[in-house]
Amino acid sequence: MEKNTLVHMGIIGIVIVLIIVMSVTGIPFPNNSPAATTCSAYDGLESILFRSDVYGTEDSLTFQYTPKDEKPATYYTSYAIYEYGSPIISEHNKVYDNITPANPIVINVSRKHDATYTMNMSIWKNDEACPLYQSRVTIAVGRVK
Repeated sequence: MEKNTLVHMGIIGIVIVLIIVMSVTGIPFPNNSPAATTCSAYDGLESILFRSDVYGTEDSLTFQYTPKDEKPATYYTSYAIYEYGSPIISEHNKVYDNITPANPIVINVSRKHDATYTMNMSIWKNDEACPLYQSRVTIAVGRVK
């Protein structure tokens, strides 16, 4: 093989390894789309628009997302729940209608006593390119020594 071909194959191999590492570790890929640049309008507004709460028992977790706006609205969500780092529930573009502070978005999951859980949530309205709210929460059992 020619030297240039070997160099190109080496570069391609490095790029493939980087893509695999980024996918496995969750490092985001660069996004140069126009929608990515318009999202800065929502930076810092998450806590103003929604409140998140987590409630737990020995056998379940409840993730609750309450809008601050009293006006009923339809929201779209994409979320993933991980148990010990492995996904157990995933929804994309799930619709919740008539959401108000009295009728929040509620997601329940069964729970193992010693497991660690992580919830990644994005909430938006259908006519908006950027999420109104994004959060990540991890729940782990505390040990008293």
